[in-house]
Amino acid sequence: MSEYLHLIEKRRSNYDLGRNVTATKEEINELIATVVHHNPSSYNSQSTKVIVLYDLEHDDFWDLVSNQLEKIVAPERFPATKKKIEGFKKAFGTVLFFEDESITGDLVKKYPSYAQNFRIWAQQANAMVQYGIWVGLGVMSLGGSLQHYNEVIETAVWQAYDLDRSWRLIAQMPFGSIESAPNEKAKKIEGRMIIKE
Repeated sequence: MSEYLHLIEKRRSNYDLGRNVTATKEEINELIATVVHHNPSSYNSQSTKVIVLYDLEHDDFWDLVSNQLEKIVAPERFPATKKKIEGFKKAFGTVLFFEDESITGDLVKKYPSYAQNFRIWAQQANAMVQYGIWVGLGVMSLGGSLQHYNEVIETAVWQAYDLDRSWRLIAQMPFGSIESAPNEKAKKIEGRMIIKE
C-alpha cells in the first residue's frame, strides 16, 4: 500500500522534461494500452481514444501547436509562448487524448433519460485514463504534464492525422525524463474530506 501511495504523491506536473529515458517505447506503449483497455466507462462505451507520438511525429506535433498559436498570439508575446512550446518539444513523447463523440451521441439517442449525463461520464472516463497513464509513467521514473490547446489546434490535428471529426481533442500530455524537480505546492486535506463512523 505504501508503494501505491508513494506513486500518487510522486505524480506532479513536470515541465522540465528530457529524453534521458531508460524505458523502451514498447514498455511505454504497453502501459498506455493497458490503462486504456482496462479503464472503466459508462455503459462500457470505451469512447476515450489516444494517439501516442514519438520522435519526428512528436516534434512535428509541437511545431504544429506553435504554428497555430502564432496566428492568434500577439507578436510581442509570441516569443515567450514559443519558448514554452519548445520546452514541451524537448520531451520524449506526447499522448493526445480524445473523446469519440459519435459513441456518446449514440448513447444519448439510445438512453434519452440519461442524455444530460453521458458527456459528463465520458469526461470522467477520459480523466481516469489521463490519470492512470500519468501515475504509470511515474513507475518508469518519467514525468509529464497536461496541456489544453484543444480549440486552437483541433482542426489542424484532425487534418494532420486524418481523424474523424467526431474525435474531440481533450488534452495533450508531453512526457519524458524529469530533468529538474517542480516547485512544491501547498496542499491541504482539511475541509476536503469528511469521515463518518
